[in-house]
Amino acid sequence: MQNGTNKFAYVISTNELTFDFPYGGPQHSILTLRKHVRHGKDVLLQIERGQFLCHIRSCSVTVRFDDANGQSFSATEPSDSDSTLLFIEPFDKFYASMLKAKRVRFEATFFQQGNRTLEFDVSGFEPKQF
Repeated sequence: MQNGTNKFAYVISTNELTFDFPYGGPQHSILTLRKHVRHGKDVLLQIERGQFLCHIRSCSVTVRFDDANGQSFSATEPSDSDSTLLFIEPFDKFYASMLKAKRVRFEATFFQQGNRTLEFDVSGFEPKQF
């Protein structure tokens, strides 16, 4: 019951991940930017099935914008401990770098699956709409 408008922008990964049982089969990931009246600004990274390996308080993911060197970003699980979702921080640093990029790649660690890369084409993002 807050005044204001919540805004979301999302993109589906250009690559597929395939994990072992019980998360078998190809799947995509989703990168979401959120401006929420109550929660503020967030970067969310989500997979359909599987488990991000993130410690109780936080972990890190490596992010590459186009062909630049990888940058370390903090990541945290949501309060409901959903292991298919990570919040990437800080928002402002990520957002500023993403605005200059056409492609964003994340390297994250998955439970019993090791490190995997998630790729997103962000060239169509329109900041004026967000």
